[in-house]
Amino acid sequence: MLAAVETAWLFVRGVQSVRIIRAATLRGDVHLHIKGPGTEQESHTFHDVIDCMHFQADFERRLVGRGFALERFTSDRRSAARRERP
Repeated sequence: MLAAVETAWLFVRGVQSVRIIRAATLRGDVHLHIKGPGTEQESHTFHDVIDCMHFQADFERRLVGRGFALERFTSDRRSAARRERP
């Protein structure tokens, strides 16, 4: 999957963390990967970025309700091929 835009959020609660990665492909699909807490992982694919954003916002509200707080936000707008170049 070549991502045109990849954005990540890190939520923490004590020693636990949850990383949310949203990657928009050049074809227009949007992939949402959720890693944590612990070994928990899930991935979702959306054909519309707005649907993905609604799902992500609901998920983040639940995280905050469970005591997690946003620790870090990063964004990379280069393609995967450009990220691999020295």
